Amino acid sequence: MLPAHDGSTASMSGAAIRNFLKSKGADVSATSVQLMSKRRQLIVTWTKSGALSDLVPKLLERRTDRQAAADMCEFTPLLEGAYSVLFKGPVAIPGYVHPDRVVDLPALECTCGNWQDQMFPCVHAVCAASKDGRRIEDLYDAKRMSIEHFRDTYIFKFLPCPTTATLQRDDTILPPQLEPTPERIGKRGLKPGKRPQHKRKIVKNAL
Repeated sequence: MLPAHDGSTASMSGAAIRNFLKSKGADVSATSVQLMSKRRQLIVTWTKSGALSDLVPKLLERRTDRQAAADMCEFTPLLEGAYSVLFKGPVAIPGYVHPDRVVDLPALECTCGNWQDQMFPCVHAVCAASKDGRRIEDLYDAKRMSIEHFRDTYIFKFLPCPTTATLQRDDTILPPQLEPTPERIGKRGLKPGKRPQHKRKIVKNAL
C-alpha cells in the first residue's frame, strides 16, 4: 500500500510501485547483496555520527516533522481515545482539501491509512496523542524501529548463493503416459459411450 494522489492509500500494480519508487530516487534494480551492503554502511554512518535517539534517524526526522505539523491540526474529541482531526497545513496538490480523519489511539488506527501502512503514527495520530497526553513512543514499536534492532538485523554475515555452478541439459524426451479409459463389456460386447446431453432435434430446428 502506497500513498496515492489524493493523500490516501490504494492498492497499486507492480509497475506502478516500481515507477513510484523510481520517482523517489530508489534503485529498484539493486540486488539483495547491494541492499545489504547499503544498510551496513548506514549502520557505520550512524555509529560514527553518534545518533541522538534510539530511533532510526529517518524515522526520527519523520517524527520531528509530524510533531511540528501537529500544531496545524484541529481536533474534536469523540469517544474515549478517539478524535476527529483536521490537518490545515499546506498541501502538495493545488486545490486539494484535507478531509477530517478519525484517530483511534487504543487501536492504533487512523482513517487515512498511513498509520497502519507505515506502522508509524501519522500527523493525525501525533496531534491526537499530544492532546490526549500520551507519549508518542507508545504509538509504535520502539524496539523494532530502533538502531540496535536495525544493526542486529543486517550485521550478520550474508553468504549469497553461488552462481558458478552450471546446469546440465537433459534432452531426454519423456512423453506423458496415457491412461486409456477401461472398456465396459456387457452381454452383447462392448457397451457404447454416453449419449449426448443436448437435444439434437431442437438444435436442428433452431438452425
